[in-house]
Amino acid sequence: MTTVVPTSEEDPSLAIVRFTSQLAWADAGPEAAEPQVTRLCREAEESIVAGRWLDLATLMVTSADLVSSKISDKDLECTYTTICSLVKNVNSPEEVLEMVKVIASKVVQQPNDKASLRLKILFNLYNLLDHPNARFQVYMRALELAVSGKVTESIVPSFKKVDSFLKEWNIEIKDQRELFLAIANVLRENKSLAKESLQFVTRYLATFSNEDAHVLSEAKDEAVRAAIDFIKAPSIFQCDLLDMPAVAQLEKDPNSALVYQLLKIFITQRLDAYMEFQNANSGFLLTYGLVEEDCVAKMRLLSLVDLASDESGKIPYASIKNILQVNDEEVELWVVKAISAKLVDCKMDQMNQFCEFGQTQWQSLRTMLAAWRISSTMANMPMDIVNDVFLRLPASTLVRCRVLSKPWFSLIDNSDFLASHLKRTLETEEHLMILLQSHRLLRTVYLDGPDKLSDVDHPLQTGNFTKVFGSVNGVIGLTNSPVVLALFNPSTRTIHRLPIEPIDFSERSITLEYVFYGLGYDSVSDDYKVVRMVQSKHKDYEGYPLQMKGYPVETKVFSLKSNSWKRIHLCFEVQIPFMFFYYHVLYRRGNGVLASNSLHWVLP
Repeated sequence: MTTVVPTSEEDPSLAIVRFTSQLAWADAGPEAAEPQVTRLCREAEESIVAGRWLDLATLMVTSADLVSSKISDKDLECTYTTICSLVKNVNSPEEVLEMVKVIASKVVQQPNDKASLRLKILFNLYNLLDHPNARFQVYMRALELAVSGKVTESIVPSFKKVDSFLKEWNIEIKDQRELFLAIANVLRENKSLAKESLQFVTRYLATFSNEDAHVLSEAKDEAVRAAIDFIKAPSIFQCDLLDMPAVAQLEKDPNSALVYQLLKIFITQRLDAYMEFQNANSGFLLTYGLVEEDCVAKMRLLSLVDLASDESGKIPYASIKNILQVNDEEVELWVVKAISAKLVDCKMDQMNQFCEFGQTQWQSLRTMLAAWRISSTMANMPMDIVNDVFLRLPASTLVRCRVLSKPWFSLIDNSDFLASHLKRTLETEEHLMILLQSHRLLRTVYLDGPDKLSDVDHPLQTGNFTKVFGSVNGVIGLTNSPVVLALFNPSTRTIHRLPIEPIDFSERSITLEYVFYGLGYDSVSDDYKVVRMVQSKHKDYEGYPLQMKGYPVETKVFSLKSNSWKRIHLCFEVQIPFMFFYYHVLYRRGNGVLASNSLHWVLP
């Protein structure tokens, strides 16, 4: 009698153990190698049968690590691909995390050996994982490897997705801080990415708010480093560091007070203040690797920006010379440098010896500097006073103030504050704006400054002729086709594109003249709504006498709160008949007018 036993190819994990162990013991000779290879293979088999995947992964990465320098890149990648795939056999999040730590720690242990390939292996492991915390751990190991293995260029592109990563991982503040610092360290490896590095250090410092002094002290070194990086960077002229609690603590620290003082000078003052500081603290720059010539050059540019915020808009060469402390022949040189750095936009009148700054640029500079100075003087004010001050500011300035501190961000974004700001604006009629429209251009002009026109680069500028179909509470409705619509705030430049809602009528029976819109605000539900009415010459009426023809109407309403459209079904089919002439909503007055919380249209 014969017994048939089904057989299969060797398990991939077992094959990897056999391959790596044979290679690891090859130099010991057959007598010493065979027992060790047999033992390791037996341990691997027992782990597979018992489902001890963590033990199997530990055994495999240990063997693979021993022979990584002896095998080709292809074999090493294949080996680790098999090892990484073991995470799919584990259901427990805790065990997945342990397995990830075992694998990743071995991958990064030899960063100078095939660093790019090891980084690729970590990315492959990341893509195999479903557990958010495990993915975070792998990414942190990849950042570590990128620096130690000098392959930062391979991971920098992923930094654009950091915000989506944070949403996916849902990690705690402590882990966020670790992430931001690790990314900043990667970016520091490339001098051309100094601005991006400072941005992530700033995000790290921004995570410290009202913690006690002991917690804040953790950020002290990075706060000093960020301040020095900003002062040192020749192409960075604005930052949000000054009023962050993590940075503000430097002012009262005897070892760091001068760093804070110098940072404050660079952000809020002019060259004369810097020169006074430097004369009183000789040797300070050298302590932190700062070059006096570079600091003076940057302060001259910042001083020119400050000078350009003068209300006259025209700056005599003599004023520039005095403020920048330069010779007559150097004035135009520094103005050109400021223009090249995109700090100012101006025309130089060499005949009359003055610089004229454009109104738009001048207004932007004044607003920026006002925001910086407001943050400096209001940092320690009670929030009720801050609230009262902010109620009096225009929306464009509030947008800039949002980024200066977390408490201000929370205050300005609060729905009660927004309602109070709108109410006060309507009652006092301050900062009211008129919107002017041409074929492809929108312009804004404030009633309290009618000589200052500003072009608005609205988001629907391309394509067909864009028209404004309504305005309420500073929000306008834009459209450039029957189905492409958006709500736009010209003060804050924020945009909300409406989801495309198809028109149920045949496209051949519709022209732009038969699509009408209305923008309104529902105070009961605190919701902005858009009405779209479509009139169409129904194809079923073809061939009927003239007086029998009509215009069926489709009405749909969009709710901003739900971000969705709803069809308004009437109890009867609306058809507007006509005799001799078309009888429909007048196209040139076809947009709904909001009055007494209701939208109105004109019919002949």
